[in-house]
Amino acid sequence: MKVSRFMTLVVVFQALTLVALVGRGGPNVAAAQVPDAGAQRERQLDELKRLGDRLDRITALLESGKLEVRASDAKQR
Repeated sequence: MKVSRFMTLVVVFQALTLVALVGRGGPNVAAAQVPDAGAQRERQLDELKRLGDRLDRITALLESGKLEVRASDAKQR
């Protein structure tokens, strides 16, 4: 008699687990994906190249002497 109660309890827990999985749409597909380290590094390198290009343009502007900076007192505003 104890075995049948235990088996009934196991079946009930399995049914609850199945209902919970179906209710939320099953396992998350994105969680099963393996991150692509090579693609991440490539994006990082591309971003570093763009950052270097911007820095080159700023350096060229500063070296050209065409930049004018004015300092103002914050109290005057």
